[in-house]
Amino acid sequence: MKAKAQSSKLKLVSADLARWLRECKREIGDFELKYRMTFAEFAEAWEGDEIPNKWSHQVERDYMIWEGLEAEKRKRRVESKGVTKNG
Repeated sequence: MKAKAQSSKLKLVSADLARWLRECKREIGDFELKYRMTFAEFAEAWEGDEIPNKWSHQVERDYMIWEGLEAEKRKRRVESKGVTKNG
């Protein structure tokens, strides 16, 4: 019974991580469409002062959110691999 409960918990955690990862990817995709580049390209263009209205509230906010989503995506991938490995 204990193994079955643990297996159910792992499935729930795995499903939740997969949902979070899909959501991150969807939101990242929205930014990639909006700016027509990946975050790595955007960050490089930012550093090179190639982003129009770089210091506007909207662009700066997009940068911070996008950067956070990329970090979240990496974190969820690592967590997902850990759950898969242990499950």
